[in-house]
Amino acid sequence: MTALSAYLPLLKIGKPKAGETLFVSGAAGAVGLVAGQVGKLLGLRVLGSAGTDEKVEFLKGLGFDAVYNYK
Repeated sequence: MTALSAYLPLLKIGKPKAGETLFVSGAAGAVGLVAGQVGKLLGLRVLGSAGTDEKVEFLKGLGFDAVYNYK
């Protein structure tokens, strides 16, 4: 269900095109992780937010283009 919660709204509602920017709030959560990775596979610039510096570094390691700590 996690993958469907990220994948279907992104593709069916958002309909992104390669080169556009995707922002994922709570990117270190289960759905956010999948949404960000799907975005990268689609050729999007992926930005995210997370609550700790450790999560920020983890997301950068997954290929997010930019991540910030909202706390």
